[in-house]
Amino acid sequence: MKRVVIGIAALLLVVSSSVFSQTGWRLRTVESSIGRGAFTSGFDIRVTLEDSVHNQWFNVTGNHQRVYLIYGTNWRIVTVGICAGFYKNMPQSGPYLIIAPVKFLYFLHWSGFGAGIPDRPKMEINKFYSSNGIYFTAKGFTAGCLHMEFLGETTWLPGISYVFIFNKELKFLVGADYKTADKKVPMLFRMGISYSPAG
Repeated sequence: MKRVVIGIAALLLVVSSSVFSQTGWRLRTVESSIGRGAFTSGFDIRVTLEDSVHNQWFNVTGNHQRVYLIYGTNWRIVTVGICAGFYKNMPQSGPYLIIAPVKFLYFLHWSGFGAGIPDRPKMEINKFYSSNGIYFTAKGFTAGCLHMEFLGETTWLPGISYVFIFNKELKFLVGADYKTADKKVPMLFRMGISYSPAG
């Protein structure tokens, strides 16, 4: 089922590119990351489209274990979205919310419910994950702390990241988080690159 969803998502992105170009949508970024973090696991690829006229966006993120789609819209200091996808063949969905009262500060809430458990999907709704965080940004740096409940495990994830800007189109990110619930390997490291078409 997960492969079918990935195939459909890829097809939609290809077919819709010409349609979106006529309706105000355009490609915002293509990102690739590797490592471990609060929202990174292994090798991730993300494609984001946006309609700046109507303040809305859409992205698809996937790797060998999971794939999810988020549709969001921006209202002044608030971004509201809905996420849906699969994690190890388990369907999951939930809300996505960002509140940015000032330029250098934002709050995040992202949670989801799953149908069954990973690798054993069924018609039974269970709490999958819930995350709440606060982040500060300044001159390419982002520092913050996230409280996460994931498949019954509760942890704090303080972390920091930095974005190197090569030019208007290319950026490189490095980051590290500390997972308090992991006593053996608490440090999580990640890096990634993003491409944003000019214009």
